[in-house]
Amino acid sequence: MLASTEERRALVKSLAALSNEDIMLAMDAPGVLYLEDYTDLEILREWARILNHPASDILTRRLFWKRTVSQPRPGAAGIPARDHYEALRLVREDLPGLELIDGDAHADIQSTQITGHGLQRARWRRYEIESYLLHPDALALYVARVVGESAAATHVEDLRKHFEQNYPPAFLKDPLADYPYLVGTKARTQLIPPALEAAGLHGIPYTRYHEIAAIMKPEEIHPEVIEKLDAIQKAFRQ
Repeated sequence: MLASTEERRALVKSLAALSNEDIMLAMDAPGVLYLEDYTDLEILREWARILNHPASDILTRRLFWKRTVSQPRPGAAGIPARDHYEALRLVREDLPGLELIDGDAHADIQSTQITGHGLQRARWRRYEIESYLLHPDALALYVARVVGESAAATHVEDLRKHFEQNYPPAFLKDPLADYPYLVGTKARTQLIPPALEAAGLHGIPYTRYHEIAAIMKPEEIHPEVIEKLDAIQKAFRQ
């Protein structure tokens, strides 16, 4: 049966949401990963590398990712992950998708079951991915790397004082626990910059925060990170 005019228009509109690259990647990729921004991807890659996690292969060599709200052309309206994914299914119906969203997203947008089929969703429990970089020891090492070992002592001491004066003892004892302010406060702008500035590092853009992830030790990486890397694998049936 021939499609109706309305159906043909809907098909054309859906395909217009895809770039030629989208179409080519959809044919061979294990799945499509939707993230808030490319900075999320850079952080995930570093954590997967440090943990020697199998998802590292998906995040590097076999990657197909898009922003949760993508823009196909300059000036065009943003396309939500759901609409973009439905357009991809016209190219490859069995392509799995995973949307990894920040914890500050609307309360009615929750994680779904990871089945390896359709568009699945995982949600960070803390405010955003950068919230998992807020570890005093990891930040101390990052500060030392930036300023150099010969000048590190004073800068690191100032960083430690910042944490002692602004964070409860429980956090200093266990930075991996999910305290309310880590769930409700934007780390990218309200927690990490003040800590770095206290250590004398001013104007470090969030686009460099993957450098913090890159020097973290496995024991400093939150267990939830491993959960999310596992979810990427499971979502793409790897």
